[in-house]
Amino acid sequence: MEYFIYENWTHDKAVIHQAECSFCNQGKGIRKNTTNKNGQWSKPFKDIKTAELEAIKTKRKTISKCSVCLKPKIPA
Repeated sequence: MEYFIYENWTHDKAVIHQAECSFCNQGKGIRKNTTNKNGQWSKPFKDIKTAELEAIKTKRKTISKCSVCLKPKIPA
């Protein structure tokens, strides 16, 4: 599984997503014709730990995981 980071400059945050997430779309996002005005997608990372370390390196005020594709699973 691959992971991407969306770094949002406007809101000073970095969010980690699974590549298959509908918000990530393999690092393309949800909009077709986007610019890098507000942020950018990272290159793909092979594991979550590497993505977490790279997100920290962005030095954004908020660093989080996507609440859709990486939300904690509730034990049965």
